[in-house]
Amino acid sequence: SSSTEKNTFHLHLKLTESLQGQTPEYKYVKEILLASGILFIDTDSISTDSFHASGFPINPELFHVLEQRRASQYRISAEYIQEKHNRHLMFDTVNEILMKKLYPYLHPQPWIRKKDSPSMAAAITRPSGQHLLK
Repeated sequence: SSSTEKNTFHLHLKLTESLQGQTPEYKYVKEILLASGILFIDTDSISTDSFHASGFPINPELFHVLEQRRASQYRISAEYIQEKHNRHLMFDTVNEILMKKLYPYLHPQPWIRKKDSPSMAAAITRPSGQHLLK
């Protein structure tokens, strides 16, 4: 699985380098976030109940839904299959990154409450869905 780790690392680097551009990778990440509805969630009310049964923020089946749309637009070829595998890696990477970004906000320390003080509010301010693209 060293090859998979290397591919995932390469994909992560490619995403990091191109995140602010309008590259195909950026567009695909945006497509995932839009289709999942994660860009529109109220992150203040997010909980583990908001997550899919798999434990990830985005239902893994969404990948297949997105691919069905794409398959109807393109001719299936060896290149398409390779790109599909790359998109699957990207989809899984996005889901893992979201999990890491959102996890700290799922179980904040109970003694910290937003309404206690402005400085404490900053300690648990959650990212908005739109900030996840940054």
